[in-house]
Amino acid sequence: MLNLMSDFLDEDADLQFINDQQAAIKLNRELQKNLLFFKHFNNDIHSKINAYSAQRYCVFSTKNQQLNIVEIASGRVLYSQNPEAEINDEVASFCQTAPIVSLTSSLQPQSHSAVSENAVILSFGIGLGLHLLPLIKQVRPSVLVIYEADMDLFITSLHTTDWAMIFETAAALNTQISLQLGNSGATITADLQELQQLLPNLDKCYLYRHLAHPVSDEIFNYLIAFSGQPEKLLRQRPQFLGYVDDHVYISERFSGILANQQYKDAPKTALFEKNLVALKQYYPILYHVFVDYIPKDWRVVDIKGQFNLWCDTRKGLFYDDVTEQSAHMVERFLHSPLDNQVILNQGGLEKMSNYVHFKAVKKLQPVFKNLKPRVFDENTDVDNLIVLGVGLGLHIDILLSKREVKNLFVFEPNLDFFYASLFVTDWATLFTKIAESKQRIYFNIGGSGEEYFQDIMGQYYQTGAYGIAKSQIFPAFLTPGMRNALEKLYSQLKIIVAMGETFDHVRFSLAHTFHSMKSGHYFLKQQRQKLGMENLQDIPIFIVGNGPSLDESYTYIKEHRENIIVVSCGTALRSLYRLGITPDYHAEIEQNRATFNWISQVEDPQWLKKIALLSVNGIHPETAGLFKAVYLAYKDGESSTNFFRSYLEPQGIHISALSHAYPTVSNFSVDFFTSLGFKHLYLFGIDLGYLSVEQHHSKHSAYYHNDGAGVMDADKIFNAGIQIKGNFRDCVQTKAEFDFSRSILEMTIANLNKNTAIYNCSDGAYIQGAMPLRPQNILVSIEQSAALKNFEELFTSCFYSAELQSHTAVFADLMQHSGLSGVVDEMLMFLVDVDNYQDAKKLIDTQWQTFIEAYYSDNKLGFYLLCGSVIYMLSVMTRILPVSNEPLEQLEELKVFNNVLEIWREYLRQANLDFTNAPFKHCAVDVSFLFNKESSISENTKG
Repeated sequence: MLNLMSDFLDEDADLQFINDQQAAIKLNRELQKNLLFFKHFNNDIHSKINAYSAQRYCVFSTKNQQLNIVEIASGRVLYSQNPEAEINDEVASFCQTAPIVSLTSSLQPQSHSAVSENAVILSFGIGLGLHLLPLIKQVRPSVLVIYEADMDLFITSLHTTDWAMIFETAAALNTQISLQLGNSGATITADLQELQQLLPNLDKCYLYRHLAHPVSDEIFNYLIAFSGQPEKLLRQRPQFLGYVDDHVYISERFSGILANQQYKDAPKTALFEKNLVALKQYYPILYHVFVDYIPKDWRVVDIKGQFNLWCDTRKGLFYDDVTEQSAHMVERFLHSPLDNQVILNQGGLEKMSNYVHFKAVKKLQPVFKNLKPRVFDENTDVDNLIVLGVGLGLHIDILLSKREVKNLFVFEPNLDFFYASLFVTDWATLFTKIAESKQRIYFNIGGSGEEYFQDIMGQYYQTGAYGIAKSQIFPAFLTPGMRNALEKLYSQLKIIVAMGETFDHVRFSLAHTFHSMKSGHYFLKQQRQKLGMENLQDIPIFIVGNGPSLDESYTYIKEHRENIIVVSCGTALRSLYRLGITPDYHAEIEQNRATFNWISQVEDPQWLKKIALLSVNGIHPETAGLFKAVYLAYKDGESSTNFFRSYLEPQGIHISALSHAYPTVSNFSVDFFTSLGFKHLYLFGIDLGYLSVEQHHSKHSAYYHNDGAGVMDADKIFNAGIQIKGNFRDCVQTKAEFDFSRSILEMTIANLNKNTAIYNCSDGAYIQGAMPLRPQNILVSIEQSAALKNFEELFTSCFYSAELQSHTAVFADLMQHSGLSGVVDEMLMFLVDVDNYQDAKKLIDTQWQTFIEAYYSDNKLGFYLLCGSVIYMLSVMTRILPVSNEPLEQLEELKVFNNVLEIWREYLRQANLDFTNAPFKHCAVDVSFLFNKESSISENTKG
């Protein structure tokens, strides 16, 4: 269960501060006493303590002045509100019924019994350590072996328990203690042999699990499974890898942790059968999954008339009390919902200040500056609710009885859990209610988490994508995998509006793509099976970024130059020029004219004409004109892609679209060449991180003047305070954009077939799925490079060119008669000032419905041109809805809302005028002034 620290702290911050101060004195006193004890008792342990600093867990004082343990990163608390009472009950239960491992041969060894005096106890986990003294006093064991796999959870006990008293009591009662720190129990067979040598008549040990651990639990199960088989327990050396599957994740503390009780399967109830019938009617795909489903890891059990979940693998219960805990989770969510703090402000104001969109964003700055945190109460509408984790599902039942939710998204990766919910949650009644209303419920059951964002956005486009600005997330249960999915989903939902397309982006992408087709640029064919590409796919591809490690690794590119294809990415081009390396291809993804300015820093037009350009549709014509040839692919999801595709595909022209060609040009390059089936990609200078904020790119690039001085305020732009795992070192620094690029690269690599190898030769961020490889260890065989002489001919055969030129007249006509004026007129018709919340909300909904109708009309290009801008502006309006009940505050909120309406009216009119008058106009951004010695580059001048 998800016990969060916020539940354990006093709502009165002053009272909690007093608790913390009092606890700090006590904790420090206990720590100093224990340090002194171990210094005299066991200097080896004392040295370990001094050399160690806690990483995951720490002790804190609750509002009830109880000491507890919290996992720092997640805020998850290990014990209940009264740890001492909880532990005393646990010790009493263990003494009455404890799991046994028999060390002598037996066909049916005893599995549980009361603990006898002078027993040998194997204890797993320390935590607060409060169980040890009562255990010794009540049982008086002859030997107590204490395993603690996580050093953090021994360090916590130094603040909370008196180790001197534990050892003194043990000595007085003739109990020998073996303290195994950093040991999960993996030495168990050797330890049992040693115990038998110490106690020749030893025939059994009692197992006390105080804390769960992935490896310790596997050992615990091994002992139980092979009880009565001494050849397994004493003479084999098994290897324990631990339980790593997210589906069997269980927290350190849970009900049933002693594994000293048996639980019977719950019988299928009338509610279960009723839910199956409802699934068959409303969600037939789910019905076919669960009609004959057999749980894999978790089963529903009936404990004194109350349902629970029992994990056979980890031997633990999911809930303490399903009704009480479900109700508490709901109350916690309603009190403090996880609001999607969508980012509405956007960069680019300097570089693209003449864009219609960024003129509007500039006018919105006072609105963003004065945005207040949203306040939620019992009357707050819940338009979009994302629930992560079903379990038995009772929390969903309770929540929907308290709140009306318009669109509900339910994500549960564990099939066992959703199956179990059919026993407890009245899904049938919920489905019927939703069917009779305008509500929607969307399920993703059994997914990995990678697809959650796409699933949500797919639904949002049906119900109003601006609703993303009014979404709440209910993280009911979080396994490590679910926590990663939540972090990723939360960050993606935050930035999706700010990173979305705008009117200017679409109009220039249309005009630039039209120019490319008219100019005979090459577009990648979707079907390439019989074009001979398989003969090229073993050729090594060196993809070169502009990271600082390029300065040390470029010599290895030169060493292999004659046997490879070299691809420069973005600003790496100038670095390679200065280093004397001519790439075969140069890659860019930005469509604005700034790329022309950056590439023009290479003041050698003849050299550039030796290189071919790779990009996506929309590359700037002036940039394209610098190179000998231009090879393009669609960028999936772009409005311009959808426009050209909708006409060309019925004509039999299928251009390949790249799904992971963002956010950086390195992402595009990897996606491009892996899509073509190349099997050996080597990443150079794709650092996505840096050791020092002063050296964020190659010293040979345009980011530095000839004297080595930086052309930007590096501390402002690159000092984001983010540290991540390094490729060749423990960690490197990075910034959010680079880290996002890394995560997309990992997603791309995860989807590749096993015959494709990506080697990370960059001294920067570790990229999961890419093999770290020092450049000096690269081996390129002659066989791999044999097809280089035919490369350009075969490569070019995979692209359309002349076939597209014959269709440009049709595109010209479509762009000149876009239907944009009709869409704008329809939307302006309903853009009238409002004087209350309901009218403001209705206006937003009407804007979306009016706009969506354009997609199904003759004005589809008008839809494509405005789609991103409509989502953006309606998201802004949704965020500033006048919700206050105070008359004066509501008047001010209405004034702000109506001011935004005026900005939107002006936006629509200007967009319509600009495109109607000049549909083929190219982007005119000019950042050449940045390369003057006196200028400095801001963070929005280059992607």
